[in-house]
Amino acid sequence: MSLLALGAVFGVLGLYLLWRGGGAIRDAYRIGTGSSLSGGAAPTTGPVDLEGTAHPVAGSDPVTTPVSNEPSLLWESRLQRYRATRNYGRPDSQWETVDTDAQGRPFVVDCGSVRAEVDPETATLSLGEWQTETTKRGSVEPSTSDSDLPLAMISTELWLLKLADDTGSEDELEETAETETETDPSSPNRPTSIDIEHRLRVQERRLEPGDPVYVYGGRIESRSTEWGAETNVTVGGDDESRYLITSGDASTAAWSRLRRGIAFASLGCLSLILAVLLWALAW
Repeated sequence: MSLLALGAVFGVLGLYLLWRGGGAIRDAYRIGTGSSLSGGAAPTTGPVDLEGTAHPVAGSDPVTTPVSNEPSLLWESRLQRYRATRNYGRPDSQWETVDTDAQGRPFVVDCGSVRAEVDPETATLSLGEWQTETTKRGSVEPSTSDSDLPLAMISTELWLLKLADDTGSEDELEETAETETETDPSSPNRPTSIDIEHRLRVQERRLEPGDPVYVYGGRIESRSTEWGAETNVTVGGDDESRYLITSGDASTAAWSRLRRGIAFASLGCLSLILAVLLWALAW
């Protein structure tokens, strides 16, 4: 690929990241300066803005979290692999996400005089801090029945199969640590030891009944005019990038979106700078 073409790729990527970052920063500004839904004044157009307390819909069953086995309204989970290496004396380690999953059912946001039923199916979730269960080569298994878990988290054996597929080597997963011998490129005759360790962890975060919750974006799908109805409005959405459910209040949601926007915008700027440098070299 020529430098001009490579620069064009980074240029398009940079513009896309700036667009995503700008949208997130704009959402953060709107959340921080807006007012949450109150009274009966549910908007007919524009993004929904809800801040209140989460409760289950009457008669609905909770979902069970995969790690703590606790009932909740929503949960997110992720399976991560930790690969620690020492390459020519320099440590190099990181957690890599292998699989993710989420589950939830419609729930009620009590904003005081307004109670809204929220459908989380297409929403982007941000449910606070991740809680971790760490296992070294499958010594700890999830605490719920297999049917409640995403496929890659059903059992330790399936975890290992999933990682074997990703690494391309099942033998590499037989031990928690192994030593490989390679040749130092700067000294071809001097072998260098590289220690490799694999660990797994499954993390979850959840929204429980009674937790504060903030909902932004989406749309009012229906309104109830029935006297004594449990909820006044029903909220849903199609565009997950603009339909957000965050545990906490509006300031928590605004800060979360701002950090996301800054990260995307920064990567976009770096990509554009690299594109300009490549074009300069090509000319």
